[in-house]
Amino acid sequence: MAGWSEPVVVAEEVTPVNRIRVETTLSRYPIHRLSKSGSTAIDLYPDIQWKVSYNNDYGQPGPLAYKIDTLIVNRRLDEAPRPLPEVIRLGSLREICRELGQSDHDTDIVKRALHQNASAYITAKVRQTKKGREKWVELGYTRYSVVFTGEALPDGQTADAVYIVLNPQHRKFLNEVEVRPLDYDYLFRLGPASQRLYELLSFPIYGALSNDRPRARLRYSEFCMFAPVTRYYDYDPIKKQMSKIHKPHRRTGYILKTEFQETVDSKGNRDWEMFYTPGPKAVAEYRAFTNRSLSPAVLASLSPPKSPVWNLASRPLQRELDLQETDVALLTEMGRRGITEKKARELLAGAKSGQLILDQLEYVDTLIRQAPAGKFHNPSGFYVKFIADNGTVPDSFCSSRKQRLQEIAQQARNVERAHQARLEMDYDDYQRQALELYIAQMPFDEYRAMLAESKRQLKRTYRSMTEAHLEEIAVTAVRDALKKSGAIPLLSLTEFSNQV
Repeated sequence: MAGWSEPVVVAEEVTPVNRIRVETTLSRYPIHRLSKSGSTAIDLYPDIQWKVSYNNDYGQPGPLAYKIDTLIVNRRLDEAPRPLPEVIRLGSLREICRELGQSDHDTDIVKRALHQNASAYITAKVRQTKKGREKWVELGYTRYSVVFTGEALPDGQTADAVYIVLNPQHRKFLNEVEVRPLDYDYLFRLGPASQRLYELLSFPIYGALSNDRPRARLRYSEFCMFAPVTRYYDYDPIKKQMSKIHKPHRRTGYILKTEFQETVDSKGNRDWEMFYTPGPKAVAEYRAFTNRSLSPAVLASLSPPKSPVWNLASRPLQRELDLQETDVALLTEMGRRGITEKKARELLAGAKSGQLILDQLEYVDTLIRQAPAGKFHNPSGFYVKFIADNGTVPDSFCSSRKQRLQEIAQQARNVERAHQARLEMDYDDYQRQALELYIAQMPFDEYRAMLAESKRQLKRTYRSMTEAHLEEIAVTAVRDALKKSGAIPLLSLTEFSNQV
């Protein structure tokens, strides 16, 4: 078969973009196996000089280690200032479990996965792009070491959580490479193979939209090499393999249509060009990251066919577009705590008026964190029950919502104080100008006599003060006396405020 197309599937949902930026060079090359078991040799030589070796005590990094690298480590690196600090805090093992959607009892396997990532040794020669220029970089290192709670950090302090310590060469590399945007929440929802396709496909998708091209291209053999996944050469197994990987991206609207065109690779083996029409999610991401509109021609090419199938399928999309932003955020927060999307939507639909679900989630976080190990055998179930029962959160609990309200209140107070300060400064200027006008209209001899009398009195008190200082203080004293005498018609502060 020379080529085939997968069916057009409309977006099931389009959610706000939770941005994370990932370096463009190393992320292209594989470090982890995506299969749940077995071992996958990652040695791309001679095609590309890239090889990853592993520590036999901990094994090859698998899907969980891959999730930790992409969802935890990359996000912490994205949030850190530039140049990157040597030490990056990841959080406690329990916090990492929850952020990954794992049970609190999975701390041991998360710890092992962290060791797998830290001990993966890379030897490579890759092209690095910096400010539009390419250069070859030779690598031979582990990317980072890991420090667990209670162990010593490089500065001698005791770690209060899990930290990574960036290898100097890797740190320098990360500070120099260009980055590209990905959607963190979207990454979180994908399985390993689909997530890896998203990472790799984001390059050509972004390039296609930047250059007003209606389709992005990715060669099947390249995806298999960089994922890595098993490579097939015949139509049926390839279609079956890629359909599963494409399914979540078609459902969410990241890709609208996929077309395959048969070709051959550099060795004459059967290969396939995969052409992707970006969907509404890809376009939304691009616009969010670039604030750039697409040309009318490209927008027209991205529009779905007008058919009963499309119109029927578009109803879930409209429901998602109508979903409140706060509900989308709550779905994400519940997903991070192991609550399935279906159950999370049920909880949102059944929520009481005014129910503060985020407060409840954070309060249960505290209960679980403070409980003895093993007390909560099913943490996600506890979250579900507490929300379904509309459990009471104590008034003394300071949730992130309360903290934000306090910050807003403080900002409001600061604004009010600033306004009051400006008003008082303006009032001082008004009084000074009125006083100067009054003095200018006084008989000169009268003013000089008041000034001389003030100086005589000051000399009795301050015998060692210089004439210049006596003159300065006498002028101020005369002005204060005139203000207090009531001779100058001045507005009160309240009256002045009402007139400005």
